[in-house]
Amino acid sequence: MFHDGSHGDIKPQWEIKTTNLFYPLYTSEVLIHPRGDVYIVKFTNAKVLHFGTDGKKIADIDGKGEGPGEFIYPGVIGLRGDNFWVMDYIDSSFTIFSREGKVTDTLKPPLLHIDVVQGGESFEKRTLQLGEPDGDRVQILVGLAAGERIVVKGADQVHLASKNPKPHGHKH
Repeated sequence: MFHDGSHGDIKPQWEIKTTNLFYPLYTSEVLIHPRGDVYIVKFTNAKVLHFGTDGKKIADIDGKGEGPGEFIYPGVIGLRGDNFWVMDYIDSSFTIFSREGKVTDTLKPPLLHIDVVQGGESFEKRTLQLGEPDGDRVQILVGLAAGERIVVKGADQVHLASKNPKPHGHKH
């Protein structure tokens, strides 16, 4: 849908009549390219559906597998310059595609090891998978839930304490 500023009404830009999509779509699963093409992640058979500006299906982009441009469980889709990317939830890799659906690159996000506070003086070691940076911030793809607390100061003491099975302190 788009807004026609001259009349103040909303008119459909295009409509997909048959897609065999039997689940709700989330905005993270749909990409509208600035040039008008539409890409939809289809989980059921690990494909990305590519539609033209006229709403007609152009192609199914790759499919299930572990080779270049294939997905095990495709998830989030996004824009990178004139290209688009799809993240595979299983290995958190990003496959970069040209607008036409040709693979241009595959990226594996870096890993970061942290300690997550479990309560009191209990900590859990975790490995985070990081997404693309945005200025001074970076997206955490896997390994940390909203609201969890991490050790940002004194991590060395947590690591030393975890290697010593005896409790610290003194005896009376």
